[in-house]
Amino acid sequence: MNWMLSLFGVEKPIIGMAHFKPLPGDPKYVVSTDVRGAAQLLLRDIEALQKGGVDGIMLSNEGSQPWMTNPAQVTAIAMAALIGQVRHAIHVPFGVHVIWDPMATIDLAVATGSDFAWEVFTGVYASDFGLWNTNVGETARHQRRVNAKSVRLLFEVIPEAAVYLGKRSIKDQARSTIFNARPDALCVAGLKPGEAVSLDGVAAVKEISAEVPVLVSTGVKTSNVIAQLSIADGAIVGSALKKDGNLWNPVDVDRVGELMAIVKNLRGESI
Repeated sequence: MNWMLSLFGVEKPIIGMAHFKPLPGDPKYVVSTDVRGAAQLLLRDIEALQKGGVDGIMLSNEGSQPWMTNPAQVTAIAMAALIGQVRHAIHVPFGVHVIWDPMATIDLAVATGSDFAWEVFTGVYASDFGLWNTNVGETARHQRRVNAKSVRLLFEVIPEAAVYLGKRSIKDQARSTIFNARPDALCVAGLKPGEAVSLDGVAAVKEISAEVPVLVSTGVKTSNVIAQLSIADGAIVGSALKKDGNLWNPVDVDRVGELMAIVKNLRGESI
């Protein structure tokens, strides 16, 4: 049994995103918003995702725009404080994502008991955030130092708002990543949140190894979920589950239920 089936209990799981509002230190942070108030907003989205039937939840600081490749320590600390407030209400496997900091993401996963972590762990990129470098060797050693070996790592193959600086195809990049870094899963994203991913790109990554799951991490919605899951092993879904499909709106339980009804039918489950 592969680890995703063991963890989620289903083939082709849907991981719904619960986004943090701007945190202390972020440009759009509202000082009058205390931890309790922010936790209530996060809790509302978590409950809507679970009521709608998602298989897992991803907690991410989407509200920290413009994102940084070296976020301040207060970002992960604030996320940990908020997750501590809502952890009791999470009844499905969950993961964390500190944009864009691999070590902080792993630290947050350990501190909160997360099942998985999603990040850009490999590569060098030219991005909207400047020159973007990684150090997967040091990250792997950090994972061992903090006893996070049980945390499954989801590697973004090419991050949003960035272009890989090496002269290799996405297929070659993914193949060497699998050999050198041994990811638990690979994620394929579009240019920005909510942007659909090329099926050809997903297929190219999926062809490399039957052993490493491939997830689509942006742009999945009711109109394309069947096509995406005909190739991918699962999906991380954010914008499509929000009211009016707007990334910054609250999670809409009806939109979650509509997407999950399609997915469950695809998986041959009773609705």
